[in-house]
Amino acid sequence: MQQLEWNPLPGLALVILVIGHGAIHAGTYTRTFQNGFGGYHGTRDATISRNHADYNNGMQDSFITRNSPDQVALVKFVGLDLPADAKIVSAKLTLTVREIGNLPTISAYGLLKDFTEGTKNDQPAADGETTWNAVRHGQQSWGMPGGSDSSQEFTYNGHADRHLPADDQITIKTGASHCTWDVTASLASQVRQGKEYGWALAVVDTKKMDAFVVFFSRQWLRDDAPVSMFPKLTVTFESKLTDLSVAPSTGAKLILYSGRHPSDLRGDPERLEQFPFDGISFRASTAGLQIFQP
Repeated sequence: MQQLEWNPLPGLALVILVIGHGAIHAGTYTRTFQNGFGGYHGTRDATISRNHADYNNGMQDSFITRNSPDQVALVKFVGLDLPADAKIVSAKLTLTVREIGNLPTISAYGLLKDFTEGTKNDQPAADGETTWNAVRHGQQSWGMPGGSDSSQEFTYNGHADRHLPADDQITIKTGASHCTWDVTASLASQVRQGKEYGWALAVVDTKKMDAFVVFFSRQWLRDDAPVSMFPKLTVTFESKLTDLSVAPSTGAKLILYSGRHPSDLRGDPERLEQFPFDGISFRASTAGLQIFQP
């Protein structure tokens, strides 16, 4: 094990523990990717809306799919860091429902273009941010508005927007629930070709008026929000290069230690997310473990 030091912010110290691997063997493994779980912070989500075709909606606390007015939900997970020989056995996308209308049926389509979440909350998009008209505002249009141009092949050549048929389709019957789509086919293609583009979720009901679903976003800012409410991707894969008996994930472990109290870091969550901390270490007070007080 090797220890290195790096100081990304004044007053903070970071130690990188480089953990070696033991014997290589073949096996099947499952990993969960969800903001706040195991140091992962690679979820991105957004809403694109026909009514505000050049607006970006990347910083709302929810993201939405709806049939009237037309809105499409986008979600992806970047930085999966799977082993180079990973063969996807299954992939499940789980979203937490905040609100529904008229029992919507939702399909999940693998994206063939890479959207940018953006920084706006229903405001005109900045250059490069995703909108109804453009996968990257001012740079690259969707093949069809709303990212609806489809291809039966997994081709990432800049033409089609999403794969057809859908990976999976479910009808949501209640709010405050977890809903899961099987997205194995598209994730296997994305991992194989190095395209972590994610999924578009669209309402397929054409006869229902105002069928919609509102999902909890990774941007939900309440301090007491449980990790379980954020978008989740559960991946099972086969690999000969992974040995989870040594470490639960590949690569270095990033540990924030000493310096500021962890509660002091809440003031700048966006900058904090730039650093994929797997843990925090700090000294307890000599007068007692005050860190556990309210």
